[in-house]
Amino acid sequence: MNSLTTPLILVIVALVVGTISFVIGLIVSRQSSSAQTESAESIKDATTRFLITLSSDAVVITDHKYNIVNYNSIFRSLIGTSIILDEQPLSDLLRIVTEEGKDLGVSDIAQFKQGDSSQRRSVFMLATNQQKIEIDVSVYRFQHAGATHLVWKLVNMSTQQNLAKEQSDFISVISHELRTPVAVMEASTSSLLNSANEALSANQRKLVSATRENALLLSKLLADLSVYSTVNSGSVKTEMSSVSPRMILDQMQKVFTSQAEAKNIVLVADHDQNVRSVISSEAHILSIMQNYIKNAIQFSSPGGVVIIATKATADGVVFMVRDSGKGISSEQQQQLFKTTFHAHDDTAHQTLQGVGVGLYISAQLSQAIGATVWAESEVDKGTSLYLKVPVTHETTESQKTVRSLEMNKFAQDI
Repeated sequence: MNSLTTPLILVIVALVVGTISFVIGLIVSRQSSSAQTESAESIKDATTRFLITLSSDAVVITDHKYNIVNYNSIFRSLIGTSIILDEQPLSDLLRIVTEEGKDLGVSDIAQFKQGDSSQRRSVFMLATNQQKIEIDVSVYRFQHAGATHLVWKLVNMSTQQNLAKEQSDFISVISHELRTPVAVMEASTSSLLNSANEALSANQRKLVSATRENALLLSKLLADLSVYSTVNSGSVKTEMSSVSPRMILDQMQKVFTSQAEAKNIVLVADHDQNVRSVISSEAHILSIMQNYIKNAIQFSSPGGVVIIATKATADGVVFMVRDSGKGISSEQQQQLFKTTFHAHDDTAHQTLQGVGVGLYISAQLSQAIGATVWAESEVDKGTSLYLKVPVTHETTESQKTVRSLEMNKFAQDI
């Protein structure tokens, strides 16, 4: 083999290997492109479109470059367009800003710091008429056929708020319309029972008494619904002032002592002498404590004890109401401050008077004053309900007045 033959063979081998590598790369590239195409097509199919159509919120699916792959009609309505959106860049159709007006790009929202989901609450979408629409945005990342896709869910909070207001208004109107006939029932039955001129038989008196008790119950239900309606609509007024925890405890003891005694329950008040006044809403604290104590008396059996107490903390005061009732399981405690607590599988609560919204209302009122509510309970060992009120809490309405109130707070304690 001469000196030219060996280099020539090496060149030929190199060309063959290079050609084979090129062909293999081309095949892999086509297969990858085909897989991505198949992935995009499967995301676009009728089944996927049907599933996202079931959502009551705006939903759009994009690829990893934020190009639209699929969407539902609510998304189209939200952005106010009638064009075909497939393969359109989401950033061209969706402009989102913060409450301060700072632009948020789609890549700013799709930040997956932990896991495959990302949320942005209370941001604003600019509509075609430049009107701001408050939305909550949730983004979910998933892999399909080797490709990354993003599901965007946009909740129109303005619509949610309008719906809540309509529901609240409806409840308010119904409650108001029913109050008059209920009041007439209460007055009429009380008159019959207390009148010396009405000679009622034992059976008649029993029936009239039952009617009156149910009228009183209905009146309480209407009152609960009225407060629930106000709380749910977000129209609760919060007036801040200097509040004495000792005075609240004394007032609650006076109001509920007769009710407790009627059930043969001992009501005990235990005030921590180290507790000082706080800047808060006296009306809200009174409402929460009333709900707590009513529940405690209802749950306690005759001969039981209900303790109402205060305890000083470094940053405020803790109110506590403890009963000697049957207690609450850990599962039920998770639902205690929610509207559904009395409604389903809690047979003990189903026998109580009321619609079961008292503790939900308490939780909402506590949020308005920056307070915290929680419960501690063991089955057959009673329940303790807590309300922790901070030394001060500034709301939008009270920021100008709280500081002057704080200056006088300690002088009032002396």
